[in-house]
Amino acid sequence: MEGGKREVPIFNYKSITLVGLADLITDTEIIEVKNINNWKHAVGQIFAYWYFASKYENLVKKQLQPRIHLFGGIGISDPRIELCKSLMTEVFNHHTTSTKVTYVEKFIEYF
Repeated sequence: MEGGKREVPIFNYKSITLVGLADLITDTEIIEVKNINNWKHAVGQIFAYWYFASKYENLVKKQLQPRIHLFGGIGISDPRIELCKSLMTEVFNHHTTSTKVTYVEKFIEYF
C-alpha cells in the first residue's frame, strides 16, 4: 500500500507496554479493519491506538484521523454501521471531531 504501513505496533512509551497492532496507518489515518460482527471491539481498539499514537505525535509527525473499516453484514443499510458511527462520535467527542467509519460488503485481502 502506497503511503501506509500494516500491523504497526503502538506502544505506551511511558511504561514501554505494547498497546496493540494497528491494522493500518497511512499519512493521514489510523485504521482498524473489522468484521461488522466485531464493531464494538473496533471502537475500543481504534481509540486506544489513536490515543497512544497521538500522545507521541513526534513519532507519527501529525495528528491522525481515527477510522474503522467494517466488512460483512447485510450491506450498506446494516444498522450496526450507524451504531458504530454514533459510538465513534461519542467516544472521540472531547478529543477530535474528525472520525470516519467506512464499509464494504466483501473484504478482499490485497496485501
